[in-house]
Amino acid sequence: MNKDKLVKLLKTDTVKFNEYRKQHPDEKIDLSGVDLDEEDLRTVNLSNADLRNALLRVCNFMSANLSGADLRGADISFSKFSFANLENADFTGATIGKIRLNKTIVKGTKGLMANNGNRDQFTTAGGFC
Repeated sequence: MNKDKLVKLLKTDTVKFNEYRKQHPDEKIDLSGVDLDEEDLRTVNLSNADLRNALLRVCNFMSANLSGADLRGADISFSKFSFANLENADFTGATIGKIRLNKTIVKGTKGLMANNGNRDQFTTAGGFC
């Protein structure tokens, strides 16, 4: 599926997006450079997706799967990742500010803490983070 169709599906029906991912498990999801600011992406499966340089500000990624995702250079400011799986995701060079990581799996992430430089930018309440 091309990038424009993937974005439209993410903006209108994340359940169908997840179904598509199940039906096409080997397809590389290229969402590099897309604008998904302020989208509700709860429970969406973006594992191993290419999200380089994407605009993901003020998004709700609660319980989403972003394991192995490439978020280099993305802007994730003010987004919520509570209960999300970010294992092995790459945030190198990402813009990170005031994100919520309550009970978020962050094992093996790259650049999440290094880019931030200020732990106060994270909101956490126990759990895995």
